[in-house]
Amino acid sequence: MTYNDFSEKNILKYMDKDHPRLYFFDSTDSTNNFAKHLIANKEAADGICICADEQTAGRGRQGRPFFSPPHSGVYLTLIRDMNCMRDPVILKTTIAACVAEYETLLEIMGVDTSIKWVNDLFLYGKKISGILTEAIDHYIIIGIGINCNTSDFPDELQNVAGSVKSGSEGGDNSADRSRIAAVLWKKLMYWTDRTGSRELIDIYRQHSFLIGKNITFTTDGITQCGLVENIDDDGALIVINKSNGEKKVLNTGEVHLTSWD
Repeated sequence: MTYNDFSEKNILKYMDKDHPRLYFFDSTDSTNNFAKHLIANKEAADGICICADEQTAGRGRQGRPFFSPPHSGVYLTLIRDMNCMRDPVILKTTIAACVAEYETLLEIMGVDTSIKWVNDLFLYGKKISGILTEAIDHYIIIGIGINCNTSDFPDELQNVAGSVKSGSEGGDNSADRSRIAAVLWKKLMYWTDRTGSRELIDIYRQHSFLIGKNITFTTDGITQCGLVENIDDDGALIVINKSNGEKKVLNTGEVHLTSWD
């Protein structure tokens, strides 16, 4: 399989005939940025998907850059119209995106990833994907970057970033990125229509690796230590503060695992 297999034509061959519009770029600054361009120009519609083979200015949470080299990853943004969603909440939409991606990679690549609250997927202790969910006007845009066949990471990412290929089954374990993009697109539509379902949060909890672990968390600019007790039905992280035993409910914030043990 070569990088040329990732294309609009090959993505659409996995889709039903009746599907929203796909925009595909060999290179773009950011698929989320293009989604914002469509929204600003009144050209957005529910279910539109934007894919790129490369991002020159990919972003993660807190404005951090997301390494998005050509020919190795899936960089995808889905546009959802809040008026078409039953429960258009950013946190639950991010959770839906995690579950959609988890199921996609398990189905296609046979890899059993783990979810780090709230928006990252890990494999063998390394981050293989990030999700950036943003609300603009009456739209929610869900940006996903997946390291599929990525191997040549910058020095600062060597010990923290991994790829799907490293954990996949079979001989030639290169990822079919067109199929991943198509299946992910469909599963994103499915789960973002079911953000209030008990099944969604149960799957998310089952595959979270933070429950029962010690973490540091930052809220209002203050970093503290805590033990993750659970994830509640709204997707918030329930943490027991190590210093005073108080229970904290985190809907947003920075969370870091202190140890994999």
